[in-house]
Amino acid sequence: MKLLRIVKFFFLFVLGFVFLSCVPDVNNSDYQIVFSLEKYKAAKEKWENLNCSDYSFTYMICADYGKSPLVQVTISDGKTSYQIMEGVYESDSQEEDKKILEDSEKFFSVESLFNHIWASYEEALEIADNPPEGLLSRNIKVSYDDESGIPLSIEIGGTWSELACGDWWSLNVENFEILN
Repeated sequence: MKLLRIVKFFFLFVLGFVFLSCVPDVNNSDYQIVFSLEKYKAAKEKWENLNCSDYSFTYMICADYGKSPLVQVTISDGKTSYQIMEGVYESDSQEEDKKILEDSEKFFSVESLFNHIWASYEEALEIADNPPEGLLSRNIKVSYDDESGIPLSIEIGGTWSELACGDWWSLNVENFEILN
């Protein structure tokens, strides 16, 4: 009888160990932030050294919740103006339309692009101690213009385990032009 209890205990112990080893790891101890702080600082310094106050550029936002039209931003004589060049806000609902519109209105200067990148990095640092379940990494990928330093492409998203779905967001800048 005692031997039977020992065998049952051992069997349950082994079965429990096998079960736990098959459960996907959702422990976020491996959470990483994918971001090049050095490239960010170098690009921002290039932009600031350019000392450019009059310029224009176009951009478009794509996200998991929709897409913005192509927007042209012009900054001249300290005044900012923008114009929708082509396209419409594309999403699945009015609430998502509102969100993509609000996102679009945040980026009316090169400084606002840098500010958004920095805020995303700070957010990634804030959640590093307690990331959402399934979040393995926060990815902030940015390509910069070699001469001016302006962000040309910004991609922000996360790498998630198969137990969670992710979010992503990207902005592409084109047609940057210095006026005067």
